[in-house]
Amino acid sequence: MLIQIINEAQESERNRKVDESIDLLYFFIDDMLLAGKFNEINTILGTLQPNDLGINVILTLLTATLPAKRYLPNREDFYIKSTTVINNKELFFGLH
Repeated sequence: MLIQIINEAQESERNRKVDESIDLLYFFIDDMLLAGKFNEINTILGTLQPNDLGINVILTLLTATLPAKRYLPNREDFYIKSTTVINNKELFFGLH
C-alpha cells in the first residue's frame, strides 16, 4: 500500500500539487509508524531509488521516518543515495 501512496504522491508532485503530495505521504507514513509497521516501511525504503523520485517525495520520506530511524536500517542507505541525487546539503539539515 505504501508504494501506491508514494506513486500517488509522485503524481501530485508532477502536477504541481506539492502540498497534497507532502500531506498524503507524510500522514500515511505517520499512521504506519503508529501502527508499528516498521518492517513494511523498512522493506520499501530498501527498494526505492531516489533518482526515480521527486525532491518533495524524497524529503517527505526522510522527514516522516526520522523519528523511527533506529527501527529502519534501510533508511540510512536511502538517505545516502538521496544526498547524491539532490546536491543541496541544506535541504538535508536535521534529517540524518
